[in-house]
Amino acid sequence: MLTTKTQRRWEQRNGEPWPIDPVTGKFARASHPRPLADGGDPMFVEPAFGDPNTEHMIPDPVTGETDQQRFGKRRKTTNE
Repeated sequence: MLTTKTQRRWEQRNGEPWPIDPVTGKFARASHPRPLADGGDPMFVEPAFGDPNTEHMIPDPVTGETDQQRFGKRRKTTNE
């Protein structure tokens, strides 16, 4: 049974039940297509499968940076 409002909205939008991850046998994890830190909608999710870090390791076509590199730059240093 789904517990999140965002997953129920996905089901209504797509007319099908939230998918099961074939590897784990559990509901697929929810992923934001546009990162929240980049202005993504917290109520818009898509099902995601596999290792959650894989999608964050893909270099951006413009900057060539991965999400970890971009997000790491946002972190405050001890000098700030």
